[in-house]
Amino acid sequence: MSEVALWYWRYRRIDYSLWDSEEEAAGIAAAMADDGTASPAGIQFQDGRLYPRDEWAAYRAAEDARRRAWDERVPEEPRPKRKITAPFGGGLMEIDADEPSWLGVVKP
Repeated sequence: MSEVALWYWRYRRIDYSLWDSEEEAAGIAAAMADDGTASPAGIQFQDGRLYPRDEWAAYRAAEDARRRAWDERVPEEPRPKRKITAPFGGGLMEIDADEPSWLGVVKP
């Protein structure tokens, strides 16, 4: 059963989604803000309590948890690269080595 409503702004319109727990809603809100898909406004509980984003402790905790997870991640090994000349504009650019071999090759 849905326990809370997460309110957020997306495309200049207010909208909401229902979640089973405050922690779940806070995690989704932090992800929305982090990936730029929406701007969380706050949370509403069944009993009518409202917490704007700036006063919502669980949201701050979820943001902190995302930040810590990012800081503690194991960095990926750099992918091999190769240089090509862009066919439009002629600029030199670096692409992944496993991109198709014809990419950037222009026949006169």
